[in-house]
Amino acid sequence: MFGYEDILKGAYSVLEREGLPGVTAVSVATEVGCSTMPIFWIFRTINDLRNETLKAALEYLVAEIKKPRGNNLLGDAGMAICILARDKPNLFKALFFEQSQSGKLMSAFHKWFRDRTRKVDLYSRSAISSEEKYQEIMTGMFTMIFGHASQVLLSSSRNLKDDMIFRGLMDLLVPYYAEHVSHKSKGIPSNDELRKMVQKHAAEKKAAKDSDENDSPALPSTHKQPAKKAAAERPAPAVKKGKKAPAKKKAPVPAGKKKKSPGRPSKR
Repeated sequence: MFGYEDILKGAYSVLEREGLPGVTAVSVATEVGCSTMPIFWIFRTINDLRNETLKAALEYLVAEIKKPRGNNLLGDAGMAICILARDKPNLFKALFFEQSQSGKLMSAFHKWFRDRTRKVDLYSRSAISSEEKYQEIMTGMFTMIFGHASQVLLSSSRNLKDDMIFRGLMDLLVPYYAEHVSHKSKGIPSNDELRKMVQKHAAEKKAAKDSDENDSPALPSTHKQPAKKAAAERPAPAVKKGKKAPAKKKAPVPAGKKKKSPGRPSKR
């Protein structure tokens, strides 16, 4: 018997290998080793299955963002998105390029991303008091992160090291921040300074008492149970008390014909 987890795991494998257009009923059934019937029984339409697969991909990205790879929470997010583009390009393209399919999920992700980054001192209300200004800065920051990740995706070399990706991000983000929040500007940090900032951030996250395991975006649910119920689950029709079902009338025997009684067949 194939269930929800089996189908979703198969769809996720197809997504990683072939991209979102490759997630079809036939390809997933082949991956799982079943017919297409269990797929449409659980998900009803192929779009439902694709939405759940994208949700699983986004949950993977969120888990990666929580790993301390940058100099602060924004750096962690930027690194996770760029590394996703390098290591799992089909997941990156499905989440960030297939907006017609992933739009609602990504809207929830962006809201969580902005709320989370607001906790960083550099982007807190004491540094950027205007909410409108903060949203403007975050839009610019994320555009640069997405652009850098797209360059990583299109790079002919898949051997880009993490420190090279991080250096490229900082070359983009630090001048932008200095331009928009000039009173906090200290110039572009050197490689040694960046390395110390990353180490300090990683140590702070490790020492933090409050874990951020439960800090995740509220993603909209896309999975719906099938409308039809199995025959075994359908309730028996209610029987009204006080009324008996009418007895079946026997068909009349035509005149001249006698009803044959069961007996042994005659031997000839």
